[in-house]
Amino acid sequence: GMGGMGGAGGGMAMDPSGVLGTIGIPGMEQLVFAAAILESMPQPVRDAAAEPYGARAVVYALLLDRDAKMRGQQLDVLRPLAEELSFKETQRIVALTDALPTEAQLPLVELAMPALKKLSPDQYKRFRQNVAALVEADGKIDLLEYTVQKTLLKTLDVHFGRSKPTRVRYRRIDQLLPPLATVLSMLAYAGQNEEVDVQRAFDAGMTEIDRKGSLSAKADCSLRNLDAALNQLSASSATVKKDILRACVACVAADGEVNSREGELVQSIAAVMGVPVPPVGASAKA
Repeated sequence: GMGGMGGAGGGMAMDPSGVLGTIGIPGMEQLVFAAAILESMPQPVRDAAAEPYGARAVVYALLLDRDAKMRGQQLDVLRPLAEELSFKETQRIVALTDALPTEAQLPLVELAMPALKKLSPDQYKRFRQNVAALVEADGKIDLLEYTVQKTLLKTLDVHFGRSKPTRVRYRRIDQLLPPLATVLSMLAYAGQNEEVDVQRAFDAGMTEIDRKGSLSAKADCSLRNLDAALNQLSASSATVKKDILRACVACVAADGEVNSREGELVQSIAAVMGVPVPPVGASAKA
């Protein structure tokens, strides 16, 4: 688990149409923002991400817990499993990845992808097991761990012939209202405390796409349910994915500001569905 990084209270005012304009459209604003995030990454991190030993270390470092005791446990698990070079590199690079803003973590995984594709099938098999071992070592799976593992393995499993690419099964949003309701419910709870505000945020997401749905109970908003929902939503066409993200952004923007938890969730939802999205809430700064 990574725990809450970034200032949870630091919400920023935002205009949903501004963010919507950038989703899935490689327009200037998005490119400028993505470039700014990459620019802000220390050169040693970028250099590491560009070659196979370093790229593995970057992923391991991102998965290390902030809590010193948990981190110690994870390193003990990793030491005998990882190639010695990757392990040493992980220890060296974690100070740099610790200093990255939360928004830069998923883009860094993307940056490491080409180098990871150069692993031999055997190296990939080990890397895959190590990622799972690290995620499970701290006894809890949080959003960042889930997203890193999911996006990495989805892309690389296809590359290494372990799984087939996701087929498009849904071309209408109406086929996906239950999983969409699960995702919007999670977003609504992430940004609001009062029941009436949670309901209003949820409704704003549904209204954005002219649909209705029922808010899930808070107890049902688990990562496992999010994963099941995103597996279905991932199998939709590009147009439907765009509608899904429009609904997500309308939901988090319902109160006029996006907190870091909401921003991370939207970024994760987009990443797992395979849609590049600028970190929500931050695009205002670019």
